[in-house]
Amino acid sequence: MVIFGFCFYLCDREKVFCLASEADRLSNVPGWLMILDYYTLLTWHPDYERMTCKIWSYREAPYTDAQKAWVAVSVLRNQRALNA
Repeated sequence: MVIFGFCFYLCDREKVFCLASEADRLSNVPGWLMILDYYTLLTWHPDYERMTCKIWSYREAPYTDAQKAWVAVSVLRNQRALNA
């Protein structure tokens, strides 16, 4: 299992895909990838299945329409061997 916790927002945008590629290289097949960070739609890949995604607001109210306040935990399963 590879876990990312609130680190992507600290990285240069150009480096985020390099980090994701390295996590993919390190994960077992089948393996798990967990991301806790500000919510993004960039958790899709044909070799991964999203097992769960929990979204909430880091502000006082648990739910808001302000997307910049959204935080998410996404758990992805590496299915690369099954897709080959």
